[in-house]
Amino acid sequence: MTSYRKEDKLYVRELSSNDIHLVNGYWASLAPADIDRMNIDPCKIPTPYLQADARMKLLNLPLRERKSDLLIWELNGRAVGMSTLRNIRYAEYGEIHLHMFEPELRGSGYGHRFFFITLQQYFRKYELKLIVCQPSSRNLGPNRLLQKLGFTIAKTYRTVPGPLNREHEVNRYEITPALMAALASSVVFSGITSRSS
Repeated sequence: MTSYRKEDKLYVRELSSNDIHLVNGYWASLAPADIDRMNIDPCKIPTPYLQADARMKLLNLPLRERKSDLLIWELNGRAVGMSTLRNIRYAEYGEIHLHMFEPELRGSGYGHRFFFITLQQYFRKYELKLIVCQPSSRNLGPNRLLQKLGFTIAKTYRTVPGPLNREHEVNRYEITPALMAALASSVVFSGITSRSS
C-alpha cells in the first residue's frame, strides 16, 4: 500500500474534459465488493456515467444555479480520486461523496487530506452553512476517515442516500463552517495546497 509522504503534492481542482474518461472508467470498473460496500444498485449506474456535453454545460452554469459539482483529486500531477457535491442549495446545503480511483491509495492517509481540502473549497465556493456526508454504516473506509477528521455521527438510519443506491443503513455526518475552522486550527495538514481551475 502507498502511504502519504510530506513531499507529495496534493491538489483539488475542477473537472476538465480530460477527466471524464477517468470518472466513467471508475464507475464502469467497480468490483462486486465495491458495489456491495457502497450499497449501489448496478442497474442505476448510467453508461457512460458522465456525458461530456452535459457536464461541460453544467460547469458553465452560474454557481447559484448548480445542483451538483465534481472536484478531481490530484496526487503529484495525477488524477487519483474525486468528490461530488449534490442536492446543492446555494448558501445553504449540499451532500458530499468521495471516491478514490486507485484501491491501493485507500487507507493510506491521502483520503482525509483530499477530503479536508475539498470541504474547504465547497464551503467557500457555494457559501454553504451545512455539508452532509452519509456513507453506508458498513462502509468502514469513509466512516474511519470522517471520524479521524473529528466528525461525529449525527444519526444512523435507513434511507436511499443517493440516486445510485439501494435502501440501506447510513451514518449521517453534519459538517459546518465552524466545525471546519476548529478542525483547521487543531489538525496540521503539512504539504497540502489546493487550486481551482
